[in-house]
Amino acid sequence: MAFYRILLKHASFLQAVSIDEVLMEVKIEPTILREHDPALKLAHQVRAEILEATGCPASIGISHNVLLAKLATRKAKPANAYHLFAEEVEDFIAPLGVDELPGIGWSMRDKLKAQLGVETVGDLRSVPAHKLAMAIGPDNGRKFAAYALGVDDRELDSGKARQSVSTEVNYGIRFPAGRHDLVERFVRQVGAETAKRLREQGLQSRQLTLKVMQRHPEAPVEAPKMLGHGWCTTENKVSTLAGRNGGATDDGDIVGETAWKLMRALGAPPHELRGIAVQLSKLEKDGVPVDQVLEKGQSRLSFKAAPRSAV
Repeated sequence: MAFYRILLKHASFLQAVSIDEVLMEVKIEPTILREHDPALKLAHQVRAEILEATGCPASIGISHNVLLAKLATRKAKPANAYHLFAEEVEDFIAPLGVDELPGIGWSMRDKLKAQLGVETVGDLRSVPAHKLAMAIGPDNGRKFAAYALGVDDRELDSGKARQSVSTEVNYGIRFPAGRHDLVERFVRQVGAETAKRLREQGLQSRQLTLKVMQRHPEAPVEAPKMLGHGWCTTENKVSTLAGRNGGATDDGDIVGETAWKLMRALGAPPHELRGIAVQLSKLEKDGVPVDQVLEKGQSRLSFKAAPRSAV
């Protein structure tokens, strides 16, 4: 849990990709100067915190979309951090082999080389769209032509109108049998983190939903993806929220307490838990209901418009 506590402290959204890869979206002030780079400074801070808490070194790549952040991470390895700026993208990715683009394996790599003479990302850029579509299909053609330009539509959401703010963790959730105290601490932390994100928008909430994922009775104890949630049953519990004045609230203690009451009522065995989420809805701003919360990053989290860095 230490690993996730560190990441949740800094991230607006976490997305587990594999046992050793996590995508984060963070809110960072813009910069064009490497010698004054708050994103890189934060990355080194996160790396240091992870090393101190777990003993494990981490590599962090930073850029403005998922594709480029992944490629920047490769540059950062081993055990370092690298920020790929927008103006550097063209020169950075042009010499890369096409199979360094996510989704291009050895079979497609060989097909691109045999049919189109393509070996590098730079080569891929020069192929006419109709020829690329004929070789690897129209959908793949469009996707990889965009990747060759550093464009990735998987960017962590672009700002959708939402009516809720939430935090969800469904990777690495493992508690020892009977350790309800650890579950309580974690649930309260997730609640407090969600309330913090609510306050960043100047919003308050009147309703909390707790989402709990438990291992399905027929699922193996360990999921195919190590520390993933695997096959689960999912249950949602809903409660009204009220601040000390009886109105909508952004109080982290109240949110955490309410979430824990719902979890306790559920009676889930700690060792069977695989995912926990807290969602705050029925939002208000200064006592006035909010019809739309423009959300930045992952569709569950609310942030003001600001430059993004996918880490």
